[in-house]
Amino acid sequence: MQVEILFDGTLIGRSNLRPSDPTMAVAMGEFEPSSAYDVHVHAGEIDGVHIGERAYNLPYAIISIGHGVIRHEGVFIQDFSDSLDERHISVIIPDPDYETFFGKSLA
Repeated sequence: MQVEILFDGTLIGRSNLRPSDPTMAVAMGEFEPSSAYDVHVHAGEIDGVHIGERAYNLPYAIISIGHGVIRHEGVFIQDFSDSLDERHISVIIPDPDYETFFGKSLA
């Protein structure tokens, strides 16, 4: 599912979310940052160093062109841009929405 990730109303990136852990309602994808993305503000993990839980509590909005605003219970960005030149995002999407977007949960 193609989504845009906003932080406090500003587009910080895009992703193609896929089911990652249905039992935990987690969708995951590569994170493609916009110019407004700041690793030190938005990432919860930088090159393997966990920054803390701050990333879960930030004002994120996830928007899909096909589904509109996606209700979520947490967003976590892993930034490995210095070591691996890649970034990932995980989003917790509670049921029934997770099942609607990705199929039947394993729970």
